Amino acid sequence: MRKSFSFLIVGVSLVCCTSFLTAAAVPFKNEPLFLIEQNGKYGYMDKNGQVKIKPRFDGADDFSEGRALVWQQQGDEFQYGYIDEQGKAIVPLSYDFAMDYREGLASVVTYLKDGIRNDFIDKTGKTVFSVGSHVSFGFSEGRAAILNNFGTGMGDTRVGFIDNKGKTIVQPQYEYTIADDSDFHEGLASVHKNGQYGFIDKNGAVKINFKYETALPFQENLAAVEDDNGKWGFIDKTGEYIIQPQFAEVNSFHDGLAPVMQEVNGDSLWGYIDKTGKLVIPVEYTDAEPFAEGLAAVEVEVGDSGKWGFIDGQGTLVVKPQFDYAEPFHNGLASVQINDGSDNYANASYRYGYINKQGKYVWKPSK
Repeated sequence: MRKSFSFLIVGVSLVCCTSFLTAAAVPFKNEPLFLIEQNGKYGYMDKNGQVKIKPRFDGADDFSEGRALVWQQQGDEFQYGYIDEQGKAIVPLSYDFAMDYREGLASVVTYLKDGIRNDFIDKTGKTVFSVGSHVSFGFSEGRAAILNNFGTGMGDTRVGFIDNKGKTIVQPQYEYTIADDSDFHEGLASVHKNGQYGFIDKNGAVKINFKYETALPFQENLAAVEDDNGKWGFIDKTGEYIIQPQFAEVNSFHDGLAPVMQEVNGDSLWGYIDKTGKLVIPVEYTDAEPFAEGLAAVEVEVGDSGKWGFIDGQGTLVVKPQFDYAEPFHNGLASVQINDGSDNYANASYRYGYINKQGKYVWKPSK
């Protein structure tokens, strides 16, 4: 049930989306409520499938830190605010764009006549500080990326970092693409200049030199990087290869395993390696997500299309492939999608539900 957010700034559409090739978009951990959709409206249920907040919003996101970002359409625009776990509006739906709470603060946007203002608010809705016309998507490990010229057409977008008081720690200087993950992970952030990726620490010091074509965030003390031959491997925090570049594509480590893709007889197939680089689950899936809570979503060919199910850490199929997409488990449930039959992705109509680890519906997909 992942969503992409878009908003207009100076007539240019900006999209904040999950980075490609990064760790799968996993809902926030340890939140008791799950996002649901009924008749085009969004609300929330508990892990037993009981509706706790009646679907009434035009859009919504997963709960984060006891708050959920929700929005309603007003004329041709959307207004954003936040509710608590009882469904009460804690921050009125009055912002032109907003992001989830992260580390106690949320990034909110107000349209101005000649641009935007991006503020950070606390959980009561009080403004803590502003980053002006910069754009920020939120905090990670005490740092938030700020982007200048984002979507304005006024020059190249550059990335810098602030602390949780709003102080600029790293001036905007690094290149930015929408696919980048500019968060800090395990003390380091991947950034790039002159088209090459490296890693900096929280003070802006370069810790791993700029020499990779692409670099994913550190997860479980390893980061996936792409060399100039288009091959992927994994490095440690000194920049030394622990797993040599050899894969056509990869994702990050979770639960000690990482999805990797190889070409097999002309087909691009996925399997899983451990931290020594050993292939422990054979390359036989058409797509694969990282492990979460001991299970991983994988896609296999079923008839003329791909279907998603779940395997355990030994590669045993525990939920048979039957879904048109499946997301990683969190808090014992996984969101799954069912296509109503269209072969055209752009015109497909998807229904969403939740399953438990036995593959039983807790919330059945409904129109």
